[in-house]
Amino acid sequence: MPQDLTVDSVSYRYPSGSRDALHDVSAEFAAGSCTAIMGATEAGKSTLLQALTGVIGDLDGGVLSGRIRYGAADLADYRVQTLTQYIGLVLQDPASQIIGRTVGEDVAFGPRNHLLPRAEITRRVAQMLELVGLSGFETRSTAELSGGELQRLAIAGVLAMGPEVLCLDEATAELDPVGAGRLREVVASLRQRGMTVVTAEHDPAAVLDQASGIVVLDAGQVAWQGAPADFFADPDRVERLGIRPLPMSVVARGMLRERPELALTLPVGRRLPLTVAEMSGWLRDLLPAEPRPHPPAPSAQDTGRPVIEIDDLHFGYSPRAEVLHGIHLTIRAGEFVALTGPNGAGKTTVAKHLNGLLRPTAGRVLICGRDVAGQPTWQLAGQVGYVFQNPDHQIFCRSVAEEVGFALRVAGRPPAEIVARTTAVLQFTGLTDLCEANPLTLTRGQRQLVAMASTLIAEPEILVIDEPTTGQDWRGVQAIMGLVDQLNQQGTTIVMISHDRELIAHHARRVVTIDGGQVVADGPVQTQVVTQLGELWHECFGARPDSCDEFTAGRRLARSCKART
Repeated sequence: MPQDLTVDSVSYRYPSGSRDALHDVSAEFAAGSCTAIMGATEAGKSTLLQALTGVIGDLDGGVLSGRIRYGAADLADYRVQTLTQYIGLVLQDPASQIIGRTVGEDVAFGPRNHLLPRAEITRRVAQMLELVGLSGFETRSTAELSGGELQRLAIAGVLAMGPEVLCLDEATAELDPVGAGRLREVVASLRQRGMTVVTAEHDPAAVLDQASGIVVLDAGQVAWQGAPADFFADPDRVERLGIRPLPMSVVARGMLRERPELALTLPVGRRLPLTVAEMSGWLRDLLPAEPRPHPPAPSAQDTGRPVIEIDDLHFGYSPRAEVLHGIHLTIRAGEFVALTGPNGAGKTTVAKHLNGLLRPTAGRVLICGRDVAGQPTWQLAGQVGYVFQNPDHQIFCRSVAEEVGFALRVAGRPPAEIVARTTAVLQFTGLTDLCEANPLTLTRGQRQLVAMASTLIAEPEILVIDEPTTGQDWRGVQAIMGLVDQLNQQGTTIVMISHDRELIAHHARRVVTIDGGQVVADGPVQTQVVTQLGELWHECFGARPDSCDEFTAGRRLARSCKART
């Protein structure tokens, strides 16, 4: 039977750390509850989850103090192997905890290590695969699974050991909306069965929808805890703590900045609306009986010369497994194009053809009028910069300055030019103060900036950026996308791979949707992406919003409200 999980004045310092990763943290996770752990990068979210499951402390040489109790039992009195029967942990990268060659073998691994009878192992494997929606996958190779399927398999493997508490570390961070939705359905099902869930989560809408409580960490300390609605009702505080605010709270903030007297019309409790339903309910008495819609801003038409031309592109990683089936796509100079679609659709595969990392099995790809087939990858890198989803895949030098200047050294540029251009790029990306730091000691957001800087130093005409928000806190997202917007304004063509519809709406002008290795939709962002702001505007005015910026839209919305008497 699930019991309360209590954290009492816990501090932890990693073996090589100069400060506490957790400092005097106290929190209580009630039996059967769902609590979200939120905070900026390096706030201590993953460290807290690892402390709850006993995998840090004596095992890794770090210094752990304070107490963590499950019911009346002190976790320090138990071995990790024993704790797995009570508290399970699913990591952000599911591949890092997949062990079996087949799905069934992987789920059975934990129960076998607990020496359970064969019949019980078979029962648990079948039960957990059914719970996560993977029935019939028992003999499927784990190497053939999509990202969403791997994540659900990791959960099944943990659940097969029979824990009463499930800890999830950013489990939806790399999933498309469909995969994330399925995973949240699994979590909802577990809660109905009485399981306690503790989840590090980056999506504020998911937290508001699923969590009964929230613990916000800042620099290893508890900065706030309570009900999610109370936390998100203050978007200024949310942003100060490095977390993305809810779109409707930003709209409401814009309205109140434009017309402070509207605060008197808020529902009892004076809390800002957080959902489209709450916002439309508040506006019902504020807007005229027949509100006049703001005309949508005309979509910008990019008329530059073609810089990317993809003609009937086919590609397969093996002769029997074609991934792309006749892609046709033209992108013009100065465009900001978002490539979107489900996991495994072929987005990254298309993008890797732009700089020669992959070569077509049929069809052709032209960059600035020249076929990539006749150009080496190093030469294409000067025209097409590529920032990978994981910055660690393209960082290998011992200092930031060395990493940023690497491409110019390889190209044999004069030392004076290397120094001058490196200095300029470091300043542009805000990395000047970190120029002597080892990139591997930096935060995820800082490493992403280093990867971008090392790409930009070649002055590419086209920049491809793959899932720029993965693993980033709100401050990191704003820093990266601020630079991307600035580059686009200076004339750089941007191709961004993303699942994030709010991010796409705020930055891209055109959206290309790829599914099943084919282009299934292509058009202006206003017609291709429906955001929460778009839903609100359609409900209130029957039209598209005149701005993708929630704060600006809120100020304009306030001007449509009736005067108070």
